[in-house]
Amino acid sequence: MELKTEKIKLSGEKLLRDLSIALKEKSGWILSLIFALVIGYSVYLWYIYAFNPTWDDAKKEEYIKTKQSDANFNEDMFSAVIGEVRQRKSNYQKSLNNVPNIFKFK
Repeated sequence: MELKTEKIKLSGEKLLRDLSIALKEKSGWILSLIFALVIGYSVYLWYIYAFNPTWDDAKKEEYIKTKQSDANFNEDMFSAVIGEVRQRKSNYQKSLNNVPNIFKFK
């Protein structure tokens, strides 16, 4: 039994042409696959960060304490701001009859 073999001739130009034709024919499927992979990876990341936090109880308590200390109400500062707002309101409501006209020529 004698087998005849032929030498396979590969041409870069033909290979690129065949590859581009295959990509054109399957581009819808390829884009759909890439889109599905990106959506799947995004859902995976969202699930990991939203439902599986990596903080232990000590870190959670530390975070809660820092947020509670940031939310203290400073009543003195609030009263000072309210007083300043009332002062501005009273200055705004004063009569402007006594103001000299600086645009009047003599």
